[in-house]
Amino acid sequence: MLNRVFGWLYEIHLAGRRVKGWNRKVYYALKYSLTAVVLGLIVASALR
Repeated sequence: MLNRVFGWLYEIHLAGRRVKGWNRKVYYALKYSLTAVVLGLIVASALR
């Protein structure tokens, strides 16, 4: 089970590296946007 999870996470990692190689500004925009969304979801679930 862990191998499947880490395999999936590794695919996401490789996609991020491809984006970063293509365009660093887009990479950082996506990175910070996704971080903000995840933190927002955590805060929203805590306030329920």
